[in-house]
Amino acid sequence: MRVSYKRIAIVLIVSAIVTAVALWQSDRVTIPSDYMGMLYTVVSVVFSVCMGVACSLNLSRVKNNDFYRAIKNSSLIVRDTSICFFVADTVFWLVSTVANQYWLILFSYSFNLLTLLYFVINFKVIQDLNYEIEDRSRGH
Repeated sequence: MRVSYKRIAIVLIVSAIVTAVALWQSDRVTIPSDYMGMLYTVVSVVFSVCMGVACSLNLSRVKNNDFYRAIKNSSLIVRDTSICFFVADTVFWLVSTVANQYWLILFSYSFNLLTLLYFVINFKVIQDLNYEIEDRSRGH
């Protein structure tokens, strides 16, 4: 499994910072309980779409071996890191729902938002890569 632990660490650290700031401003920050379920649902759908795009990446048109290996390695890292993010999202969502602790809900919420951003960015990058492969295979 090829996971970008650096990306996961960055998201965890930023989520912890956002949580700390939100706790510091706790009288101003409220998250309605139904937002957590809604956000988790959106993250699940975007994860599913991104995995569909990542798994349908067709490398058979790539003739350059170095380019092929680089794309394959990068797509495996994106796939495996996305799976880790989604598993962590699920765990944080379940634990924050069961524990019902304010700091844990804030952390889970910020982690889910950052993961959603990660999925959307990777979705765009994979689509752009797919178009680049198509253009190169056509000789453009």
